[in-house]
Amino acid sequence: MKWIILLSLFSIEVGAKAWNYRNNPHWQIDKTYEYHLNKLPKSGELKKYPWTGNYWPHSDGGLTYRWNLQGEKNLQKYWDYPLHDMKNMTGVDLNTLSPAEKYDLYLGNLNWNTVKEERNYSKINTQIKASVKYDPSYKIDSWAGICNAWSESTITFNNPKPIIVTGKLGHRIPFGASDIKGLLASMLNMDKVTPEKTIGERCFDDLDTLWGQVEKGTLSEDEFYGISDRGPCGDVNAGAFHVVLTNQIALKDHGFMIDVDRGSQVWNQPVYSYEIQNMEQIPKIHDRAAKGTKKVFYVHVKVHYVREMHQSWFSKIPHKGFGIKDYEYFLELDKDEKIIGGAWSSYERPDYVWLRNSKKWKGAFAPLKKIYTASIKQKGIGINNRPYTHGEKAKWPDIARYKKWAKRSPPKNKQEWPNITLLKKWKKMTFKKGPNPLKLIYYKGRWPNPIKKDLQFINAVSKGNLSKVKKMIDADVRVNAVTKDKRNALLIAAARRDDKMVQLLLANGAEFSIDFQNAAGISPLMAVLNSKEKPNNKLLTIVKELINAGPAWDLKDNQENNILFYAQKIKYTPLGNNIYQMIKSYKKSWD
Repeated sequence: MKWIILLSLFSIEVGAKAWNYRNNPHWQIDKTYEYHLNKLPKSGELKKYPWTGNYWPHSDGGLTYRWNLQGEKNLQKYWDYPLHDMKNMTGVDLNTLSPAEKYDLYLGNLNWNTVKEERNYSKINTQIKASVKYDPSYKIDSWAGICNAWSESTITFNNPKPIIVTGKLGHRIPFGASDIKGLLASMLNMDKVTPEKTIGERCFDDLDTLWGQVEKGTLSEDEFYGISDRGPCGDVNAGAFHVVLTNQIALKDHGFMIDVDRGSQVWNQPVYSYEIQNMEQIPKIHDRAAKGTKKVFYVHVKVHYVREMHQSWFSKIPHKGFGIKDYEYFLELDKDEKIIGGAWSSYERPDYVWLRNSKKWKGAFAPLKKIYTASIKQKGIGINNRPYTHGEKAKWPDIARYKKWAKRSPPKNKQEWPNITLLKKWKKMTFKKGPNPLKLIYYKGRWPNPIKKDLQFINAVSKGNLSKVKKMIDADVRVNAVTKDKRNALLIAAARRDDKMVQLLLANGAEFSIDFQNAAGISPLMAVLNSKEKPNNKLLTIVKELINAGPAWDLKDNQENNILFYAQKIKYTPLGNNIYQMIKSYKKSWD
């Protein structure tokens, strides 16, 4: 039965053919690729993980979006915010400026050239009623932005960290991680000269809408597949995709981008790993297979990629920043067992595949190199490559978890250390246990009393001592330590409405747990809403950060102790009502 199903799928899908010129990896991407199937690894993972960031939607004004102002996101869409007098910035909170404003301030661009160019590029002024460029007939799609440049930048640059630099006019300008990420992406986006190396073509048909017509009976399935499986919407050749995937990730250790949306929308995502779940030869070769085909293999592969996330001040280790696509296809091999073509079995497939080596540090973005270089030298927040284990847990007191230790399950026999700068007294070691060696980082020296250290850490959080908390995190304090009354640092920071502290803790692994509640059962999200202070932008920032971390258990409905009960308490102000409506919307999506 299994063979019958696979053969029938192959018969249906195989407009299978060898790839054409637009889909030929040799001519379009790399002439050194390996094509022998038995030499292509069944799994692969980049040594350096891409970081997650934001695609800076045009509907937000791109890099002119004051993302750290939070409470005025919608206001920015209706009013063209006034530009400050650069020579008189007294009283201006530089933290809340947009990346474009900060860069102009750094360069001393008195006319705010970067801001003006970015607002023209994003066409945000066409959406602002108060603008002379307002155009009610023009619509900016919510998906439109610079995802192409963001995805390229995340595999090109190391993960930037927050930094304060001195501008040309003497201002001390704070750049958050997302500010720098946005500027890096904008720099690559401005390179209109370097060509992309691409296989496949972009589909301009809205396939979701067309399928809706099929369900309504206004379009036949044959007509639908005639559009979706031919021309640009037929997407990248399956054999060509397999060649690029395995060569780039496993053999060349270099990421690439895919458009994960088959239709008219464009969602470029950087690929960082893959695992073939199943590969087996099919006994029959279809007459429409590529000329010279001697063998056909069915393949099911899981492809891992990085997704966008909201802007943040610190370089987060993302909780939700990774995505997975399951692809199924057929590979066509010649007499030498080299891949010469293929066909898709699954409807899910990339629209096109590409990579590029854009020009960097040119023109107006030349000074950005100094900011970026200084940023990646910062220690403690957002280390790029993290050590991993094989799922084993260390049980000996002289072996401690390094602060950025992330558990992963790499392929068997793949033992490698990522590039990482160890702090003082930290050493590397390999501990033999079981069939696979367990690689560890351990602290060589007298390990401090963890309980005492926990109390000192939580006390620093309760006093809002951000610099001390950073130092303790660098020294590998237990970020998720719990006091006797079951409070943790995240709960305390949320209750204090300390937005910077909440962002710092979440960026360094602070987790939600049912144990992290006070005696009344109040969790971090409830605690921040239960504050006696009036709703303000800090409250909004914290709520968004906590929601983004995914505290689904925070919505329990025992008695009146649920999240909406606390959210209703702040509805008496416009901002409070906005927060309530946002939480209500998120609760509905979680339910």
